[in-house]
Amino acid sequence: MRPEQGTAVVVGVGSVGALATIRSLGRVGARVIAVHQSNKAIGFRSRFADEWLSPDPRADEEGFIESLVALGTSLAHSVPIFAIADPHLDAMARHHDTLKAHFLFPYSDGDSIQRLRDKQFQAERAAAAGIPTPRTIVASVEEVTFPVIVKSSDSARFVECFGVKGVRCDTPDELGRVLGRAQSLSPVVQEWIPGGDEDLYLVGAYLSQAGQSLGIVTCRKLRQAPRHIGTIRVGEAFPLPEVEELALAFLQAAECYGPSDVEFKRDPRDGQFKFIEVNPRLVQWQGLAAAAGVDIAAIAYRDLIGSPAKPVLQSVKKKRWAITFLTGSGHERAGFGGDGPVIPKLPYTDAVFAFDDPWPAAVQLGHVAKGLARKVKRSRP
Repeated sequence: MRPEQGTAVVVGVGSVGALATIRSLGRVGARVIAVHQSNKAIGFRSRFADEWLSPDPRADEEGFIESLVALGTSLAHSVPIFAIADPHLDAMARHHDTLKAHFLFPYSDGDSIQRLRDKQFQAERAAAAGIPTPRTIVASVEEVTFPVIVKSSDSARFVECFGVKGVRCDTPDELGRVLGRAQSLSPVVQEWIPGGDEDLYLVGAYLSQAGQSLGIVTCRKLRQAPRHIGTIRVGEAFPLPEVEELALAFLQAAECYGPSDVEFKRDPRDGQFKFIEVNPRLVQWQGLAAAAGVDIAAIAYRDLIGSPAKPVLQSVKKKRWAITFLTGSGHERAGFGGDGPVIPKLPYTDAVFAFDDPWPAAVQLGHVAKGLARKVKRSRP
């Protein structure tokens, strides 16, 4: 007998974060409907997932929304829905009024998500809350002190254009070229904070609509892909009270309720943790959060279905997590590529393998083997 009965929808299931979310919801007894535009999505491999193919919101937003409406209409009542990838989140936010009759959202309305996705709004709210932030250039870039980083609120299209979430520029010429290419993406120019990947800290949180923190977990990146500007690949979770306090102050100031992923970087020049950005959705490192005792996806699901929930505390013991093999989960290219496999200090939680859901790892290893074979074949004279 499952401990809870109900249905949840997870949208954009092509990442390890989506896979972990599906598993978390399935383990608390929910029927999980996974929505994606490709039947090769890693989330579809999970035994906990029921597949629902939809159009790609980047190519056919109207068709994507119509598909979700059809899914919602087929269900007996409104159910929780979670977007893991930015293109799906953005499309759902723009059509919130159409979808709200069929689904329970972890945020109040679509306008709030669109506002929270704006990088300039984020920087303003952080500064208003007294949180250290990198200098943001919004007007003239003539007096820029290099290096700087160029980002965009439309991170999905920025990645499509540049292959990374942000581009470092060291000279005026570089900045001019990047801004020229990114002109239609509402680029944001910020001061570049020195330091390595290990100076980046993440906070995963879930705040109820009343502003109560039902779960918060802190970790730091040990490695990301691509390096310097990318998504977490190896991380370790442990309590960081100072970073947690800064994140909560930002989330309250920005009225960022529901699940969120807040990023800071420790500036070696002054030792301060400086606000980088927030993603108002479930974290891509959901597997690490769950291993640390704060299962954000399960907390969000229980809150939306009205199941009594008490605030959850993070484990005091360090927990490590890694995407051992890069096989298309996140922004990296599929196959055996990039900087190869990583094996952090044991024990650690693998982002794909799970004893109670082994098929995704088997498929992943198959992709790795095929990619390695192609690599060997190309290297032959």
